[in-house]
Parts: sequence; C-alpha cells; structure tokens
Amino acid sequence: MKKIFPILVMVCLLLSACRTTKYKQEWGNNFLEVKAGSKYHFKTFSNGEFKMAVTSVEKDSIFGIRHKENVGIAKKDIRIIKKDSPVGTAALLVGIAGSGTLIYLLAKATTNFGHGFGHEYED
Repeated sequence: MKKIFPILVMVCLLLSACRTTKYKQEWGNNFLEVKAGSKYHFKTFSNGEFKMAVTSVEKDSIFGIRHKENVGIAKKDIRIIKKDSPVGTAALLVGIAGSGTLIYLLAKATTNFGHGFGHEYED
C-alpha cells in the first residue's frame, strides 16, 4: 500500500495537468480558440469552476450544455477556459509505464548478468 499511494497521487496530478489553456482574462477578449462541439473547463468570477460542452460562441456570451441543461455565460464573467488533452494524457501514461518497465528490465538483466559471474543477490 505504501508503494501504491505515491503512484496514484502522481497519476492524478498528471491527469489534471494535461489541460490546455484556451483563454485567460489577462489575454484580452480573444475567444478564437473556443470552438463549438467541444467540452471545456470554465473558471468564472461568479460560479467557480465547472465543465460544459460548448454549443455556440456569440458576440457577448458562450452557450453550452451542462448537466443536460442549456447554459449561457457572459464573456466578461469568464476568467479561464481550459480543454482536456486526452492524447497528451495517454502519451504521458504510456511513457511512465514504459519507463517503469524499462527500469525493471534493466535491473533484472543486471541481476542475471551478476548471477552469470557467480554473484548472489537478494531479491
């Protein structure tokens, strides 16, 4: 259990870190990266943080579906918009698993190499 907990924490951090920022209030009124038909994570000044599937981007508002309800958000109320990157997440997890496997195989090969010269190692 002691070995599994840090791995789970690391995986959770990596999954949450694989988001691309599409809009920040500091960048100005540039919503060109936000496209209809995609799901985004919104941080607003009034409602906090939530996820919504965008259906349209209008002049003053962004409309979408959240919990099977139509929702509209004023652009001036949006602080940050982020989009999940499932390809990046998958690549990161495959890379971590591959690195772990490679380290295990190298350690095993080193141990087997030592056994060939008559050295005994504890497992």
